[in-house]
Amino acid sequence: MKDNPTKQIVREAMRLTSKDVRAPLCVRLGLVKKIYKMKKIKLVKISDDYFNGKHPNGIYEGYTVIGYMKDKPIKGERFVVYSSMFSTSIVTEELNEEGVFRTQYSTYKIDYL
Repeated sequence: MKDNPTKQIVREAMRLTSKDVRAPLCVRLGLVKKIYKMKKIKLVKISDDYFNGKHPNGIYEGYTVIGYMKDKPIKGERFVVYSSMFSTSIVTEELNEEGVFRTQYSTYKIDYL
């Protein structure tokens, strides 16, 4: 009979020696591939480029979200602000020197806090 995954994880954790403590346990066990250093930001929608003020989710110009980002906006992916559960549509233009990026439907500005 096979061990359940929890027992396997506990057994592996007990096997690790003290010299393995450089990385968090979740990384050493392979549960997480990478730990990100999150940056606190304020994200502000500076223009609505598609809905003309009638956004279906109520995300209008001036909409502000405070939370954390793990990566800069990447073209072809959604940009996520963690701890607020907010994400943009697909990024079409990456971050410029002023902290501005564009998505399919909007333009946003990132301020680092």
